[in-house]
Amino acid sequence: MSQIEDELRATFEAASEFVQPRPALVDSVRSATRRRRRRLTAAFAAATACVLVAAGAAYGAVHSQTPPLVADEHGRVFVTVPRGETISSIAVSGRYLYAQMIKGQNGPISVAAYDRASGRLVGRVTFPKADLAEASTGPGGSVWAVVGPLSNFGPVRIWLLSPDLRLHSIGPKVQSTFALPVSPTTALVPVAGGLLRLTMPAPGQPGHATEHLEPGTGLGRGVMTLGLGWAQVLDGRVAVDLSDNDGYDYHVVIAGHPSLRVGNQSIPQSATVAGGSLWFANGLGRPLVRLNGQLKPTTPGFVTADPILQHVGSVWSAGGTIWVESLRFKHFLSFGAHSFVCFPAQSQDGPVVTLPVHGYVWGLAAAGRTLYVITTRSSKGSPTSITSYPVPAACR
Repeated sequence: MSQIEDELRATFEAASEFVQPRPALVDSVRSATRRRRRRLTAAFAAATACVLVAAGAAYGAVHSQTPPLVADEHGRVFVTVPRGETISSIAVSGRYLYAQMIKGQNGPISVAAYDRASGRLVGRVTFPKADLAEASTGPGGSVWAVVGPLSNFGPVRIWLLSPDLRLHSIGPKVQSTFALPVSPTTALVPVAGGLLRLTMPAPGQPGHATEHLEPGTGLGRGVMTLGLGWAQVLDGRVAVDLSDNDGYDYHVVIAGHPSLRVGNQSIPQSATVAGGSLWFANGLGRPLVRLNGQLKPTTPGFVTADPILQHVGSVWSAGGTIWVESLRFKHFLSFGAHSFVCFPAQSQDGPVVTLPVHGYVWGLAAAGRTLYVITTRSSKGSPTSITSYPVPAACR
């Protein structure tokens, strides 16, 4: 565990994660878990409809007794993807912005790399026979993808790609659907027995991948790693969000310390790590809290006092900033107000700043002083463009 801790501390700040799975996907995952044969393409279409409904009414600030600060910044369209393609997630690493996309409802999944300076497409890889292609970025500009047939919950393969996506290495089959890169060629993969250390040949280089289960990294009994979930570094250890074998009881657990766990929901928790703390919402529309490495509450007073942060849809972090999509229920799967805010992760008194993002926020990535946001113009549309915004000074 000391070796893992050293690697994680050194590489966490360099890693830029793709956005977490949207809670609306849970119904599709439950159905797939029970049937084990359902096509993910149909599930993706249903999940997309749920997310767009959840985006709700037009963007506006949640009412508060003290009006929140509003950043006087305007965005510009960074890139628009080809017609018929939908952006599902984005990430930033070095000079590139990566967009994960699907063509139509049943088409292939792909990952494209765009030059951040010009918006020019520099590389693209397509996974034509995959139901699943969850991608993330890691140290050294590496790009990782978990690729496989989620429709029958069979084993998947890990791909390691070069920053421009033109070279790749393919690893062995594993029983998992997410991975945590810890070096340019190594990732920790949550499996039923704990954390699998997978070391790959450099993209395009000969050789074979090696794998072994790290001792002392158990996740507890009866957990399912084939489904929605995530793994992030928390205070030098690995926090994993997973469910039980029936696709329910989503909870966050510390690898190697299964008694340290929080949450008990039928959907994945929205969470992110910043400054050695876990920012966590135990379900859609629940309050934002901050937890330490022991999963104990350390929430600052300004967070608990702010009405906007009591109804979290999603939470992200990047560059020392916390980003929160706030949703207020109107009735089932419909929301009466929708806000997008940020604040410094290390702050004890805020402020909470509202960003004037136009449209419906689907996902984001950030690097330095630039924020990249996936949005849709209407509740019936699909996300086909990425807009960049300056990060408000009060949120840095």
